[in-house]
Amino acid sequence: MVLLESYDRFDDLAELEPTTGHLYWYSKRDSPSVATLPIHGAVSQMDSHAVFLYRQTDVLHFRVDDVDIELTEDTRIELIRGTANILTVLRDDAPIFRLEYKPYVADEIDEWRMYLNPFIEDEHFDFGLFVRNVTQNPHQRDVIYR
Repeated sequence: MVLLESYDRFDDLAELEPTTGHLYWYSKRDSPSVATLPIHGAVSQMDSHAVFLYRQTDVLHFRVDDVDIELTEDTRIELIRGTANILTVLRDDAPIFRLEYKPYVADEIDEWRMYLNPFIEDEHFDFGLFVRNVTQNPHQRDVIYR
């Protein structure tokens, strides 16, 4: 089992059974014993897809629904942002997976938060951008979810 935090909702945690894809949801508030366990990844709902970035047995994984991809040294992720964002996983520069999703559009409250807090960036609202940024930074890629 891999314990994940929700990228979308602060109170939500999920346990993923990687071999079956089953998700078991918890509330941090209602399950304090689970909330204190080490986090090994994150999950986000992107359009109709469950999207994951997690580490299991020292290997970083990117998963969309039932498609699980080990992010090995020869794997990288590209993101084209536009009216529809296109996230592509490449292995040895050949595309092996593609996900198209609606980009996040900040509302007035989020714009106000970003104005008040200069440390809030687009990747805090767009999980695809977060995944791309983490996997393109060798140090982040190596240390995240350890």
